Amino acid sequence: KELEGSQSQNSEAQIQLEVLTTEHTAMTAQLNATCADLEEIKTRAKADMDAKEAQWKNREKELLFEMSVLKSRAGKSADDDLDMENGDVDDPAVLKARIEERDRRIAELE
Repeated sequence: KELEGSQSQNSEAQIQLEVLTTEHTAMTAQLNATCADLEEIKTRAKADMDAKEAQWKNREKELLFEMSVLKSRAGKSADDDLDMENGDVDDPAVLKARIEERDRRIAELE
């Protein structure tokens, strides 16, 4: 009788071990899938962040260029104002030459 009881307990223990092994295998597979998903998300997020950083740097360069254009225009306008105060503005040829020079510089900067 004790032998039968022991064999029965042994059979139940084996069944439980098989169930636990199957559950462990399933959990391990789920964990591996989750890790792979998280790695994919991390990689995608890094790529997105790198792209946004590149866009930001490009926009920064554009804005710095625009600032330099505006500064140069403001400086040229101040120079033009000083020249106008000097009195040689009455000559239409001088005015036309200055306008053409200003337009040429603006076109170069743009």
